Amino acid sequence: MKKPQLLLIALGIFSTSLTTAKTASFTWQDELCEFKGQYNNQKYSEQQLKDTLSMLQLRHGVQLHSHSYAFQPQDIAKIHLPAIHQEYRQQKQYLLGLQPVALPEFQQLKKHLLQNLEREHKHHYLTAVAFSAPQKLLIPDYNQQCLDIAKALNAKNTASLIKNAQRSAHRENQRELKLGNDPKFIAQRDQEFQSKLKTADAVQHAKIQLIREWTNCANPYAADAESAPLEQIFRSKVFLKVKEVYCDEP
Repeated sequence: MKKPQLLLIALGIFSTSLTTAKTASFTWQDELCEFKGQYNNQKYSEQQLKDTLSMLQLRHGVQLHSHSYAFQPQDIAKIHLPAIHQEYRQQKQYLLGLQPVALPEFQQLKKHLLQNLEREHKHHYLTAVAFSAPQKLLIPDYNQQCLDIAKALNAKNTASLIKNAQRSAHRENQRELKLGNDPKFIAQRDQEFQSKLKTADAVQHAKIQLIREWTNCANPYAADAESAPLEQIFRSKVFLKVKEVYCDEP
């Protein structure tokens, strides 16, 4: 009469072991909180979770960091186009190698990151090349305002270029005044810029001003609207249960 009980106990142990084998823990952090979740490790691998988190972190930041803009005339020589292209190729290879969890939202996120990388690389390249070949910016890929700035950068003579840079600085100052920035600081900065336009590096300073205005106009970092926060989807759809380990004050 004891054998059926032993069989039931054995089945219970087997069932518990099977359940345990399908469940694993994973801990991660965002900007404010640390989380610990339980997930089905026969459905998702730990590497998939790590890759998905890497993608979540990338979507609100820049992917390329190579030197593409000069703040001072002496910085222009530091711009190295091959380095910009090399970093782009490495980042693209990295993105292609990521294997997020097999949910449509994260497959779409990977596609968006690759598209954003293409836009970012194009922006870096055009910004960098504008110092030596400003005609490269005379393209219809961006809005009319960006094209007008590009035309101003491609002025036919030095006097026109400097005048265009002065207009550009004036537009920039007016925007900052509307944002409530300190008028005294803006006036001082404008005075310093006008002084730079009277030096031997006047052409370089004029280019720096106009290229900065163009880069702001052709900004590739516009945020995509999300139908639902992807972090929330990550927590609710991937994990069986999630708890907050701790959260910092925002």
